[in-house]
Amino acid sequence: MQIMHSYSDVLSEIEVIKLQLELTNSEIEYWYLDGSGSHKYGANASLIQTEKLIKSRNELFERLQVLERAKEKIETLMNRFEGTEYKIAYKRIIECKTHKEIASDLNLTEQYIRRLWMGMKSNKEATDRLKNI
Repeated sequence: MQIMHSYSDVLSEIEVIKLQLELTNSEIEYWYLDGSGSHKYGANASLIQTEKLIKSRNELFERLQVLERAKEKIETLMNRFEGTEYKIAYKRIIECKTHKEIASDLNLTEQYIRRLWMGMKSNKEATDRLKNI
């Protein structure tokens, strides 16, 4: 279920970049001409720092756009999956649900979910099928 782990990684990276953008915007406010950095270190230092931060922010925006597109593509692929195994994997990896919650959602027994999950984790063929989609 590598694709679902990749999706989870993409979501995590999107969160990190959004936090970095917030921090970068705060730093830009600090260094901008009317900010504390400008008054403390002078206009020249302020302009240099602001320019660096704006460049960094633009790079973060570009990376965020790439990740958002990747997220959409992965979601499109995952929506094509059929079968109980894929539903279980989606709920387990993407939604971070327990076996009990998955069993309740899918009207199956918890033991059946556990057995399928363990089979999927140990069955390399299931992962290989996803890689070839």
